[in-house]
This record gives sequence, structure tokens and C-alpha cells, in this order.
Amino acid sequence: MCRRRSPVPKGVDPHQQPDAVRRRNLRRLYGITPEQYDDMRARQDFRCAICKRQESEIERRPGGRPRKDGLVTLPMALQVDHCHGSGAVRKLLCGPCNRILGNASEDITRLQACIEYLRSFGAE
Repeated sequence: MCRRRSPVPKGVDPHQQPDAVRRRNLRRLYGITPEQYDDMRARQDFRCAICKRQESEIERRPGGRPRKDGLVTLPMALQVDHCHGSGAVRKLLCGPCNRILGNASEDITRLQACIEYLRSFGAE
């Protein structure tokens, strides 16, 4: 089951401890450490597991609530892909590829139908 995002615990100022928040979020949401995430990045050659784009080529837009210190926080270029049924971590994906899977509800039949639809209009 997909883990729900919850607010940062009381007494923790996320604007002052971004590394601690990253560690906590990776552990809470996916059951991995930042070191495991970084190891996954290196094993994937810092590329999306689907489209193979290098993480330096992936556009990242600021997200979340503004920081008190005024600095802009960018999300990770590669997102943790996980099975929404079991919660098992699969690989790291760019945002667009991760959203494609999510929007299709990880339904292979639906994704295949999308491919056939595009091919019917000459897409390769």
C-alpha cells in the first residue's frame, strides 16, 4: 500500500534541516535511506530507468511550501518509483515517466492501448 505523506513532526523546522527532512521522507515513504537512494542513482548511471534521460537534463521546478530563509528547494530530479500495491521500490524515474505510470494506474493493458493509439496516427 502506498504510504501517505504526513506533516513534519512538531518541533522540527523543515526550513532549517532539509537533509533531515529528506532522510525522514525517504524512510517514511519508501523505506530507504538517502545513501540507498544515491546508490540507486549511481547504479542507473544517473538516468531515468524508462526514458534514459540524464538527471542533469531533467527540468526541476520549485515545489512545496516556501522556505523561511528564502532559498528555493528543488525536488529530486529522479523520483522513487514504487508499487502502489505492495510498496516495493522498483527504480528511479524522471517526473514525466513516473506520472505516466501513475496516471495509467500501472495498467499494462491501458499503456499498451496508448501505444497502439499513437501508432495508429503514425507515431514511432
